[in-house]
Amino acid sequence: MRSVIICDKQDITKAGIIYFLERFKDVVEITEADYKRDLIEKIAKKPDSIIIIDFTTSDFTGTE
Repeated sequence: MRSVIICDKQDITKAGIIYFLERFKDVVEITEADYKRDLIEKIAKKPDSIIIIDFTTSDFTGTE
């Protein structure tokens, strides 16, 4: 099963992505991250995850 981590502070965008991905729930595990620290922790646990991030509304200051 492939893990997908969604990091987006805009609820409507996040809801749309989750709605779309739920069609593939038999092959995709959906996880949400709210902040940079939370995202880093989740990536550390599942480093082969697909990351969907809204860089412009996240608390990133560079290409960390």
